[in-house]
Amino acid sequence: GRHSLLGLAAIYNVTTGQRVATVGDELDVVFDADVNASMSRVAMGGPKKMLRIYDASSGELVFDLKKHTDWIYAVAFSPDGVLVASGDRSAGLVLWEADTGRIYLDLTDHKAAINAVAWRDDSNVFASASDDGTVKIWDVVNGKVIKSFGAHGGGVTDVAFDHQGRLITAGKDQRVKLWDASGNNIR
Repeated sequence: GRHSLLGLAAIYNVTTGQRVATVGDELDVVFDADVNASMSRVAMGGPKKMLRIYDASSGELVFDLKKHTDWIYAVAFSPDGVLVASGDRSAGLVLWEADTGRIYLDLTDHKAAINAVAWRDDSNVFASASDDGTVKIWDVVNGKVIKSFGAHGGGVTDVAFDHQGRLITAGKDQRVKLWDASGNNIR
């Protein structure tokens, strides 16, 4: 997108490089977007402070979800498509029911901007990365932190799960780190 002008999300076929769909009609850039596994819905967040979910085939707005009080930096559908996570610049972290748009969990443990969220393959656990320097691993069923650990000095900019349940993080300390499923540093 372009600041104060246009924001959208584009979906590409990674094999062919062809654009499959384009959705969104934002009046500013989109900071993060994700498509669900069935490629039927796209969630996006940005300076508008609303999580917007679109129908991927028609491009129509399905939900305009208001809870965040600041710019939404991070958006991710659970692998099973049941939930979508969103995190904002003021440490707001929300799990939403993807089919209804209702709040599932409102999580308040971080102390600074949420820069990234990532789901484990089974959709029962997700991780959040924050400018407060921590990564938190969450139990989705009860909304409790399983593990919180300081990952990078100055803030954590990204987090991802691999297919073995390990975590990969990147930080403002210009380091990339690998962690086991319990949050213990491997290298």
